[in-house]
Amino acid sequence: MESEEQVYSESGEDLVQSVEEDEGSEHEASEEDIGTGGHFVDEDIDSANEVSPHDSLYAPSDDPESLYSPSAPSDPEPDPVPKKHTQTRKKQQSQRKLSMELAESVELPLEKEDFGPKEGTPLSALIDEVHNDKESRILRMNINIGDEVELFGNQIGIMKYAGPTQFAKRNLFGIELNDGSLGKNNGDHDEVQYFSVSKPMKGVFVRAKMIRRKVPLIQRIAYQREQDELERKQRKEKEKKQTTTKSKAKKHEKDKANTSMKKEHKRVKKMGLQVGDDVQIDMGRKGMVAFIGVIDSLHPTHTQYGIALTHGSIGDTDGTIDGVKFFHAEENRGVFVTPDKIRKKVIMSAEEKYMQRLEDIFEEHAPKKVGSVRKMVKDTDNLHQFYVKICNKYGVQPAPEYRAKRR
Repeated sequence: MESEEQVYSESGEDLVQSVEEDEGSEHEASEEDIGTGGHFVDEDIDSANEVSPHDSLYAPSDDPESLYSPSAPSDPEPDPVPKKHTQTRKKQQSQRKLSMELAESVELPLEKEDFGPKEGTPLSALIDEVHNDKESRILRMNINIGDEVELFGNQIGIMKYAGPTQFAKRNLFGIELNDGSLGKNNGDHDEVQYFSVSKPMKGVFVRAKMIRRKVPLIQRIAYQREQDELERKQRKEKEKKQTTTKSKAKKHEKDKANTSMKKEHKRVKKMGLQVGDDVQIDMGRKGMVAFIGVIDSLHPTHTQYGIALTHGSIGDTDGTIDGVKFFHAEENRGVFVTPDKIRKKVIMSAEEKYMQRLEDIFEEHAPKKVGSVRKMVKDTDNLHQFYVKICNKYGVQPAPEYRAKRR
């Protein structure tokens, strides 16, 4: 057990030494560095973000072989000079996976105390020395602690730390990933807490070259408002278009109805209808024309025909509209119609006309005499005078004289 821990310790010291050697060489980020998708090309950052077996949160089990797989040589004596990076990337991934499984199986409480710079602190106040133009570019972005930034590789996180560290030269930037991707630490390294994270394994340290741009929350809110406003405008335009279409359809129907009504006016005008003429209207109803004219309360331009219905036909008025009497009819025995409701003009003889009028009177006031109306008409020389006499007897207002030839 001691020999294995010694091997790991010596290899870890060698790693730190190699990191310091790499940090001494100045190099810039190439296109290949940027295209790594946020997996941090720098070897020193990989070692800094690597899960340490000495981390108190993720301590190795009692069996060292379960965590540090066949790295222990068969020879009990270790190499006097271990090679650089003795652990392969596959082993690093297996260790990281094991650490995540441990973190998920046991909810480890994070420190309640907040570590790192206060939110809103500008990075320029945290970085004392700028080492390259990449860091200068970051400072020109005016990023503050707590701002949201986008990394190369389409990862997004919140800026939590900026400045020097104990495990690497030059400035590092601590990011808490908030896009659902996995980080590499909890904002700490070698038991030193640089910043706090809200969830386990969401922290990562990056170089300036890995930060792509600043994504302020205010811009996100403004963008969302713009999208909402755009959707609202599109919805209003759609509703307006639908309303316009409906109004055009109504106007078309109205224009079509007006055109049709003009034709009906011409048709009825050719009939030469006058007050006193008999007509047949819709639903087979028959009656006498008692009024011709325009009634504003019904329609400002269309001519109305007041019909006193006969032959038992039923209407909806007695010839009165809004207290104005336009013609006389019994209750619900009159109706106002437009020219399109008039089917034809009915030509009746004088006998048929007065027989109809007398039957209407006797049906209401003396039903037993209805059967004798035909004999009365035949025996009368002056039909209109006899009709007026019957109207006066029963208190009925007589209609105008019907001038037609007798059969």
